[in-house]
This record gives sequence, structure tokens and C-alpha cells, in this order.
Amino acid sequence: MINIENIQQKYLGIPYQLHGRDFSGCDCWGLVIIFYKEELGITLLDLENKNFCADWYKKDNFFVENYYKQWREVEHPQDYDICFFKNYEGHINHCGLILPNNIVMQTTQKHGVTFLPLHRLKSKIVGFYRLKQ
Repeated sequence: MINIENIQQKYLGIPYQLHGRDFSGCDCWGLVIIFYKEELGITLLDLENKNFCADWYKKDNFFVENYYKQWREVEHPQDYDICFFKNYEGHINHCGLILPNNIVMQTTQKHGVTFLPLHRLKSKIVGFYRLKQ
């Protein structure tokens, strides 16, 4: 079982870096990729072409269509599921990882990696997804 305090110590302080995929900096999907590889030993799908336009998330649900191919939508999240968020315009542009005790680990441009209770983020969440086995 993964200890939440150890995870917080290991990941807190990682800065936000667009298209980052390691501990020196990562974006939201990079954080999920790092966690799954480091903690669960699972390599997740990533896009090879990371040269997105500035408004990539506005085009045909780009994020969902390109990143959750390994995932299935679920109604009730469990540990290590991911959640997708919508922005103020209603576009899906962010994801986070559900940890034990309903803590969401995410990274933002302003704060880097953060940990927040799931209930504080529910109004922005558009869905939960579980890795297909």
C-alpha cells in the first residue's frame, strides 16, 4: 500500500513545466505518467507530438480523445483513478490523480504539485477514469 505522507514528500515541490515528464517539472498529464511509472510500475500512453497550439483543449475534446484511450469512465472513483476538470469556459483542460483518503494530486502553473481534498474540487470535475486492465 502506498503511504500518502511519503507521496506528499516525494512529489510536493515539483514545479509545473508544460510537457514535462520528470521530477524536474511536469504538467498535469506528466504527473500522472510519473506516478504510474514510479509508484505502480505502469507505463501510460503519451502523445509523441507535444507541439500543441495554444488552444488545443478547445478542439474536439482533444485531451479526452488523446489521453484516456487506456481508461474507462467510472461513476465512483477509487485510489489511483484520474479525474478530468473543466475550465471556466467548460473545456476539459486538466487532470488529477485520486490518492488514498480522497486526496487529489495535481499540478498547476501557479503552484506546481498540490494535494487537495476531492470534495473541494468536485464542482470542476467532469469525470473519473480507471485504467483498463
